[in-house]
Amino acid sequence: MSDIQTFRGLRYSLGQDTDLDELLCPPYDIIPPDLQTQLYQRSPYNAVRLELGMELPTDSTKDNRYTRAARLLEEWLSQGTLLTEEEAAFYLLQEEFSHRGRSMTRCSILAAVRLEEFSRGVILPHEETSQGPKRDRMELLAATRANLSPILSIYRDSSGR
Repeated sequence: MSDIQTFRGLRYSLGQDTDLDELLCPPYDIIPPDLQTQLYQRSPYNAVRLELGMELPTDSTKDNRYTRAARLLEEWLSQGTLLTEEEAAFYLLQEEFSHRGRSMTRCSILAAVRLEEFSRGVILPHEETSQGPKRDRMELLAATRANLSPILSIYRDSSGR
């Protein structure tokens, strides 16, 4: 059985007039360069700046999109743009979207899940992920010390609840 735990999430410090469309971005692996540029232009606080920072010609081992994401995350936390929840929790998410002309709703729970050895068969891989994306996400995780790219896992709910 999976070890699933609550965690202290980060969230935007939202005012009543905040437009989430200005702040949120899709998962990093489906953001083409033109959308990345558009998201950058939407807001100086768009999550793409953490999730998929721009690569610059001057990038080095000490200044690159991962180190910039780490500095920006620290800045957003210290200035109150992002807040760390006081108590650990599970986070419920409901997304409504269109797929092939049908209106769909996906309900999700965000949780911390313990990594398991593949041989135990507790958590199975969801796709054939190549080394490049794995290395990219690990560098972002190591630099920011935050999981900014949660993994979508699917489970069977035969009762439909």
